[in-house]
Amino acid sequence: MEPPDPIAARLDDEPVEAVVSLGGDDAVAVTPTRTLVYRAEGLLRDESIAEYPHDVDRVTCSVGRRKATVGMVYVDETREFTVPKDAVDDVLAPVVGGVLGAAGAIDADAGEAVADVLRFSELTLVVTDRRVIKHVGAALWDEEYESYDYADVTDLAVEEGTVATQLVLEVDGRPRRIKTPSDRARQVRRAIEDELLAYHGVESVEDLPESDAESDGPADEGNESESESESAGGEADDGQTPEAPTAPDDGGPDASAAVEPLLDAPEESDDSDADTPASAEATGSAGDAGPAESGAGAGGDGDVDGVTAADDADEASDEAGGFRFGKSPDDDEVAARLTELTAAVERQNELLERQQETIQRLVEELRRGR
Repeated sequence: MEPPDPIAARLDDEPVEAVVSLGGDDAVAVTPTRTLVYRAEGLLRDESIAEYPHDVDRVTCSVGRRKATVGMVYVDETREFTVPKDAVDDVLAPVVGGVLGAAGAIDADAGEAVADVLRFSELTLVVTDRRVIKHVGAALWDEEYESYDYADVTDLAVEEGTVATQLVLEVDGRPRRIKTPSDRARQVRRAIEDELLAYHGVESVEDLPESDAESDGPADEGNESESESESAGGEADDGQTPEAPTAPDDGGPDASAAVEPLLDAPEESDDSDADTPASAEATGSAGDAGPAESGAGAGGDGDVDGVTAADDADEASDEAGGFRFGKSPDDDEVAARLTELTAAVERQNELLERQQETIQRLVEELRRGR
């Protein structure tokens, strides 16, 4: 779209980066140094042009039912202009791009352009063709921001949640998380992924180049595991699993008690059980019961005796100072409690976000005198 003649007459040979129609003859034109808002002559107004230089501290935006207000905050004043609600996204992208270029946050001289501006209640993301700029707060732009260059990004993943979803950018081998509402996570990922893949010239995230930290990772992990195995007792050599200890020749009870916890299978019988004190006690009990009880033990009582022997073996191992390995019966309960707590936290975060939106809406209405 060509800028209106009144705007073209005031450009002074400065290039126009974008022109957005506001309906009718009204338009917004953005140059590298300023934004010009043109209002055509109407029944209740005269023709006018307002200029907004890009050397601002921040840019704000509030959206109403039909119109949106864009604020340019300077050191000594705040200047605003209104645009139709359905045109605010088209206006913000070039305006924010001009402000970022003037501030040196993007390389406008080299042709870096803003592809999308994504606004949430507490987060604004600016996606360019070379980086992602993340700012947390109500303002669209100020000096407190984080920038992730695509040249340093090696992976893009998604951690889904009920209320919020986190996009994880791996930058220089370290994860950088961007929290977005779950209902807009797909839009945010598509916007970032399209520009990221285009920058690297690949077709999928799996084809992104690996960082030096990733290539060195497996070797470091291997060295770490070897040092851990050596510090654990020096019994493992060259990554081999140490052999299970065998019963000593003297058949001492302490050695068999140390083996039993490692097996962690009370329902299965083992030859080493015959050497444990618990097994000896169980055998002695069966002998004292007499022939009649032995005959009954061949049916259901034999299983009961087996469980009793295993329980006694567990007690003997605890007395011997051994440890039992495997899943504790309380693990499922703990996992269930963690799941409930996670869901409760997510619900609380959703309520806080809704309250924040309501408070912001009330503030805006009070400012407008409603």
